[in-house]
Amino acid sequence: MHCFTEIRELGLIKISKFDNRLTRKTFHINLELEGLSTIYCGLICTTQRPLCVGMLYNSITKSCKILISHLTERSVNDRVLVEGWGVWIDPEACWPGWFPFAGHCYQLHTEGAPFEDAVIRCQTEGAYLVEVDSVEENMWITEEFGDYAWIWLGFNDREMEGTFKWTRPGSHVVFTNWRPGEPSNSQSDDCAGLSKTGVWNDMSCTIAFRFICEKDKLRV
Repeated sequence: MHCFTEIRELGLIKISKFDNRLTRKTFHINLELEGLSTIYCGLICTTQRPLCVGMLYNSITKSCKILISHLTERSVNDRVLVEGWGVWIDPEACWPGWFPFAGHCYQLHTEGAPFEDAVIRCQTEGAYLVEVDSVEENMWITEEFGDYAWIWLGFNDREMEGTFKWTRPGSHVVFTNWRPGEPSNSQSDDCAGLSKTGVWNDMSCTIAFRFICEKDKLRV
């Protein structure tokens, strides 16, 4: 109990329902260390903030895994149990209703909206329509929010046909994941959506899709 009290003092709480369970994918993990105490693993996490939002720790093997996203029922392996593992998270890494990944916060809006309305809604929340900068981020978004056929990305070629860019000024395009044959560059298909399988497609901006808002700093 003394150990758990010290961990809580670091701003981490234990999620007991995930005991003896590991993440399905490695993109949740930023750093793996061996031979550490629980407290030292937690201290390492605090030095990695805002990137670290929790930790996996094995009390038997003394293995420490620094998490860049919270684990959910979607992301843990419920078929294989490995004795000794426990999950601690920082519950204040993001605002209520927002989910952390790699130093950013994300919120899914399940009400459908055309592309421009989605952009404006995110802006009113001090955020922007989601940008995807890596294969890991694309995989995480698909895993966490992939219940829907399509979700708007903040990616579009409304200003110049065939030249896609993010809606947020100054953002650079460093990653794409177009479906084969896309973008079609049709005159009416100027906005990009993310499918439930993780591939992108350009389509009419007037369609009402669910959307994700993103903030590039965690709650402090």
